[in-house]
Amino acid sequence: MNAVLDTLNLSKFNITEEFSEFTNPNIGALYLPEEEDFSEINQEILTHSVLKNRFEPIEGYDECVLDCYPDDIYFEKSFKTLDKAEDFVKGFFNYFDEIDNVHCANIIKKLRQFTGLISSDKKLGCRFEIVSGNSCKKFHVDSVNSRLIYTCAGPGTQVKHPDRCMHITLPSGSAIIVKGTKFPEFKTVTLHRSPPIEDLDLRRFIFIADYVQ
Repeated sequence: MNAVLDTLNLSKFNITEEFSEFTNPNIGALYLPEEEDFSEINQEILTHSVLKNRFEPIEGYDECVLDCYPDDIYFEKSFKTLDKAEDFVKGFFNYFDEIDNVHCANIIKKLRQFTGLISSDKKLGCRFEIVSGNSCKKFHVDSVNSRLIYTCAGPGTQVKHPDRCMHITLPSGSAIIVKGTKFPEFKTVTLHRSPPIEDLDLRRFIFIADYVQ
């Protein structure tokens, strides 16, 4: 474990930073630390991007959802190949051209790590979310093979200690790959949730990818 994990005490949360350890039945998640060249997305710029595009959603948005939640974005697609998923990521950042494209490169890197780690012939589901509410506020385990959660801006994913009433919040710029209930030889869970931010006047910008089986 490196200094970041020691500081966060992730070793006590069934989380590893070693790719080779991910298949260990006693490990529930893989931690991908912040990139060295990462810089937090400015909340003012993020808000501007959302407001500017709220009435001109890119193809694939559910306009009813945008009407109900004008400050939030949910954009999801599934792909048969990694190349198509990478094009989806690049297309998103090309549209929101105010957002620092260093995040595009970081997401693609983590997406490649994720797909290299998980062997599946199922479609790869990818989505971008910009949220300001308390989505997934309960600690849970996902009904998927595994899931990549990368926090570009705002508080990171929260993970719960398996034996104690305590949890930690991962930093912005970091990612986590969590096993789901459909992971082969599923045994250990890393309970996680989106941090409750509804009353904090914050937004989170996250990228999620998963395999159902």
